[in-house]
Amino acid sequence: MIQRIQTLFLSLAVLALTLMVVPFDAVNWVWQMAPQSEANPLSPEGAVSYHHASDNTAEMILAILSNILSIAAIFLFSNRPLQVNVAKIAMWTTLSALLIAAYCGWKEFPDNFPMLSWGPGAIAYLTGILMLNLAVRQIRKDDKLVRSMDRLR
Repeated sequence: MIQRIQTLFLSLAVLALTLMVVPFDAVNWVWQMAPQSEANPLSPEGAVSYHHASDNTAEMILAILSNILSIAAIFLFSNRPLQVNVAKIAMWTTLSALLIAAYCGWKEFPDNFPMLSWGPGAIAYLTGILMLNLAVRQIRKDDKLVRSMDRLR
């Protein structure tokens, strides 16, 4: 049934991952390098660099794929094992996109990687992963409940 709690979690994951696909500069930057200051003396002078999901083609493709898989998982409620597998694949593609973003930050600023400010895009990726994980847990719980009811019949 579509009105279950896992649908809410999958919808929240879709919402979080949509933030990565929509090209709003204020919303979807994953990390930034702050300019050099007393608090951040190791930063290259005058460097303010933002990384968006759209800056890297592989990351953008994975973000779109995660979004499509999450939407597909919502409508696979009649086949719970397939719904779990699709949600897991969406979770792994979201994690891969986050790792690509982190790699891009490390590649651009290898000496100052710990000084990067992680932004709303990184939080959106983590929220998507968390929501997909919660959805998988609820789908399994629902499947377990249905199987126990089938045993009682």
